Amino acid sequence: MSIHPESSPVPHDFPKIALVLMNMGTPDAPTIAAARRFLKRSLKDARIVEGSFGERWLSRNFFVLLYRSIKLAKRYAAIWKRDGSPLLAHTEKQAKKLARRLEAREHDVHVVHTMRYGAPQIKQTLTQLSQEGYERILILPVYPQYSDATTGAALDAVAEHVIGGRNMPELRFVRDFHDHEAYIGALVELVRTYWETNGRPDKLLMSFRGIQMDRAERGTAYLDRCRRTATMLAERLGLVEGQYESAFQSCLGPGEWMAPHTTVAMEKLAKEGVSRVDVVFPGFVADCLETLGEIDIDARQKFLNAGGKDLRVLPCLNDSEPWLRALTEIAEQHLLGWPTMQKSSEVGQPSSSRRVTWR
Repeated sequence: MSIHPESSPVPHDFPKIALVLMNMGTPDAPTIAAARRFLKRSLKDARIVEGSFGERWLSRNFFVLLYRSIKLAKRYAAIWKRDGSPLLAHTEKQAKKLARRLEAREHDVHVVHTMRYGAPQIKQTLTQLSQEGYERILILPVYPQYSDATTGAALDAVAEHVIGGRNMPELRFVRDFHDHEAYIGALVELVRTYWETNGRPDKLLMSFRGIQMDRAERGTAYLDRCRRTATMLAERLGLVEGQYESAFQSCLGPGEWMAPHTTVAMEKLAKEGVSRVDVVFPGFVADCLETLGEIDIDARQKFLNAGGKDLRVLPCLNDSEPWLRALTEIAEQHLLGWPTMQKSSEVGQPSSSRRVTWR
């Protein structure tokens, strides 16, 4: 008895492999309704809002949520581009270009992008991969320094999806890449290229994502990772103590946060008479509200009000060639051991039909 090819799934001789590039997320539009949906998703995560039940409930109170949504929508409207949210647009480009680079290096890997709190949501992404028969999945959260509030929250979402599942995929996770030579090299190239055109500053300020001190002190070594990144970047740039500083941004909510805050550090430098300050973001790989809004708009104004003269905010790595080279190297190292480079003759398919895909 013969079976029509379209009546059953096409068999494959080895597990299909996918790579999921994952970032934080963004509202679908710069509107109050979209901002409210985004906040509801993120604020219900205990990784984001730690504290008692009462404190977490208050953060999602109707009036508090409405007030925050109005403010957030206005801030997103100030940075929204023709192609939408900068974070989503850059993450999509990163995934697309990573797929092409892996294909050029003869890897048979399906690359997708997803978000922890926005669209495309991780649950839908993993569901679709499962339906399409992907049995080996590499999760690559693009947070350079591990924190339970970022990478930890991303891996929580993956675990929540697979718990109770029947056909469990084989999973791998990239914990972080804070001291990866290729990542540091991409940052160095970004800064040097900018300085070759615009000259060097009096001070380079490295801004990292802030977290609460009690969270940092509970064994995640987040501060150590930020320091390691900053030290490696400074050394490769030939900077000595006094020519650069590290600071922490996005410090919102109760409790003591990591210091110094980026805005406070910028105001201090302005009052000290430092003429030109360049800001680089070793804790972010894509332009987003935190870099474009919080620093390039809000903090810039405070810097100028404090007497500052010249503030240069460098772009994030985005979809630059140095970062894509680094991202490819990171991906290849974590795909090692999986048969991503099977010869067409081994699976009975022409090479033209076995290609890296992107969605």
